[in-house]
Amino acid sequence: RTQAPKPATTAPPARTPTPSSRVPALPVATWSATTRTAASSHAGYLTAVSVGQHATYDRVVFMFSQGVPGYSIGYVNEVLSDAKGDVVTLPGQAFLRIVFHPSSGYRTYSGPGTITLIFPTLLQVRAAGDFESHLSFGVGLSQRAGFRVFTLTQPCNAAALATLSS
Repeated sequence: RTQAPKPATTAPPARTPTPSSRVPALPVATWSATTRTAASSHAGYLTAVSVGQHATYDRVVFMFSQGVPGYSIGYVNEVLSDAKGDVVTLPGQAFLRIVFHPSSGYRTYSGPGTITLIFPTLLQVRAAGDFESHLSFGVGLSQRAGFRVFTLTQPCNAAALATLSS
C-alpha cells in the first residue's frame, strides 16, 4: 500500500514551463467530452504537474519518469478518493477524474497535492489517491467542456490534458 501525494495545499497559479506549450493542431470545435482511455505496459512515476492558460484552452500536464502510463480520463458526478472512497471536494460545475495506471507518485512527486487556478475553465487540480499502482486526480472545471489528451515523449514523458476555455 502506498500513500497519496503530499497533503493538499494551495499553490499560486503556476506558469511552470512544460515540455511543450503547443497543443498538436486540431480545430477546437472537434474536441469532445467523452471518456478517453489508453493502455500502457510502462509503469510511469509522476515527477511534476504543470498548468497553463492559452487563448482558446487551459492545459494541465502530468510528467513521468520511465514512460507514460496508461490512463482513463472522463467526466464524473463527483471525484472519489482511492481507496477510501471519500468525496474529493473540488470547485466548479463539472469534474474530471484522471487515473494513471500502472503509476505512482509516492516517492517521485514532491509538488503540491492541490493546484488552485483562476483560469476560464480549469479551476483546480487535486490529488485523489495513489493506491495499488493507480494514481488518481480530480479536476474541477467551471463548466463541462470538450477536452483532448495526448502524450509527449520529447523532451520528457508527459500526458497532457487540454480543456476548452469558455
